Parts: sequence; structure tokens; C-alpha cells
Amino acid sequence: MNLAPADLPKQGYAPGGFPPRAYKRERTQIGVKRDGQPRYASKWVPDPDCWEQVRQAFAMWADGASLLEIHKATGLFGNRQQYSYMFRNLTYWGIRKCGELLVPGAHEAVANPDTLQRVKERNKRQAKGFPKGAHPRWKNSPFLLTGVLRCGVSGASMVGNSSTQSRGNRRSWRHYICTRKVR
Repeated sequence: MNLAPADLPKQGYAPGGFPPRAYKRERTQIGVKRDGQPRYASKWVPDPDCWEQVRQAFAMWADGASLLEIHKATGLFGNRQQYSYMFRNLTYWGIRKCGELLVPGAHEAVANPDTLQRVKERNKRQAKGFPKGAHPRWKNSPFLLTGVLRCGVSGASMVGNSSTQSRGNRRSWRHYICTRKVR
């Protein structure tokens, strides 16, 4: 059963990378290389050490709990921001994302479909929180074009930034930078 590297994600195998919290790697022999050595691939399976905590976090988010409440109850990550990334990560929905390819059912989803649907609806409501260009930090920014300007390369919004030169005489200059570049 030798699989081509392009077929690995379609069969539920991870093409590489680290599994997110709640999953662990399980190596399986999938064939033999030309030189007779065994060929291995990894599948992501539930990690019993933190699987229930992640399930609890998804259930709490679906029921309307705040990120702080979830953080205090589960303690999965070092800060609250990481939870919002987790709730948008398709891996927890049982979907393998490999470039543009999406493979549903590649591994076990962290919650039942009803809970995942409520999480999806809450994520949509959270995303609609501020109209484009109306984030409170942008309103008070000395950079007039923050949130309005778009990057010509990535299409992401541009934000104002200040840089200072610390050698010799202190100079500072203001400029706009792509938010994807900042990340």
C-alpha cells in the first residue's frame, strides 16, 4: 500500500507539522521505500492528557462563556488569545487543511456537530463585532489611514507604526505596515 505524498492527506495522514493541543501523532507503517526500508506516516489521534479539557472549552464557548472563564476552567494555554485561535482552527472540527486541500473526517472532531455549529455561529457574531475601520483603537489613532489602507501584496489592512533609531541622535519616523507582516 505505497501512497504518493500527495495522497497522504486524503487518506487521513498528516503531511507534516505539529498537531495542535488535544491531538498527538501516531506513526503507522504505510509501505516500503525503494531501498526496502519501512515507510511511515502519522495520523493525529486524540491525546488523552488534554482531550476532555479541550472538549470542555468548546462546550463552554458554545454556551456563551468568556475566554477568561474558559481559561480559568481549563488552563490549556498561557494566555486567553490562544483560545480564540483554537475555536477557529479547522483541525478541531475534524478537517485536515493541507494547502488549499480540505479533507473532512481526516481525524476525530473535538465536539459533536451541534456544539461545533454553535461555536461557528458564535465565531461569526464575534467577527461582526466592529464594522470595517471602526475598531476603537483605530478611532483614537494618530494615523488617519489605519484600517482604511490595504496592502498591495497581501490585501490585509495597514496600521500605523512608529520606529526609532537608538544609535547616536534619537530619530523617529512614522509609517504604515501590513498587519500580516507584523504577525
